[in-house]
Amino acid sequence: MKKKFISSYLMFIAILVAACSFAQGRSEKGLSSIALFETSSDVKKEIEKTLKKYVRAGDKNDIKALEKVTHENFRVVLNDTKEMTIKIINRATYLDLVGKKVFGGMPRNIDIQLLDVFGDTNALVKTKLTSDKAIFYNYYSLLKNDDKWWVVQDLLFVEGI
Repeated sequence: MKKKFISSYLMFIAILVAACSFAQGRSEKGLSSIALFETSSDVKKEIEKTLKKYVRAGDKNDIKALEKVTHENFRVVLNDTKEMTIKIINRATYLDLVGKKVFGGMPRNIDIQLLDVFGDTNALVKTKLTSDKAIFYNYYSLLKNDDKWWVVQDLLFVEGI
């Protein structure tokens, strides 16, 4: 056990030293090491635009609009605390439920609380969506593919229904 811990610790130190050396090399070349993790405001605006289209399409039960922003492998993950189950709903089932107005159909205010972009092709967005009947806490996963942002996962918790 002790050997495994020391081995893991040494690996961590090696990675840290390599990362620092890389960052220092970028700084010596006139490049900021911070730039490695910065995301342009244009990218963030693209992500916000995609996410707002997704939310508004659900609010209006607009399946065609949802198809344009959800990836073919999209899923909803719902922690149903009333039934004490975790429900995973694939894209086809989700679109069917929205079309039947089981889901959606109520306007919600969007409060984006976190927007984290990594690798310029991956994003995590935390929101609080408020309607007259409920509050939805969501974490969305978005991926950029073929120069377009797609919602691939909606992890949510609902309060008030």
